Amino acid sequence: MEYDTSKTKEWEDFIAGRIPMKYVVTTAGKALVFDSEILHSSVVESPALALAAGFVCINQRGVHCFGTSITLGVDSRGDEDALLVRKELVERLPAALVEQFPPQK
Repeated sequence: MEYDTSKTKEWEDFIAGRIPMKYVVTTAGKALVFDSEILHSSVVESPALALAAGFVCINQRGVHCFGTSITLGVDSRGDEDALLVRKELVERLPAALVEQFPPQK
């Protein structure tokens, strides 16, 4: 999944902790992060490919994953997912945005 980095304001708001986003961790171990208005089920080909899903926000403690995906019927795994989501964001977002991340605690 490619991130639309032209929406810099939205990514800055997310990183600053002003807005949450959604995420899905696939059975392949890949974390997908996307706008909170998009259904979890629309980012994977089949619900069977979703290992975990929920919401993600960034606060002073770092990346925080929580909640449940109703459309996929899977829960967040908390800290385990947060590590995968952080890794995905660091790899995919521009360095100028990544530099704004608080350290993971």
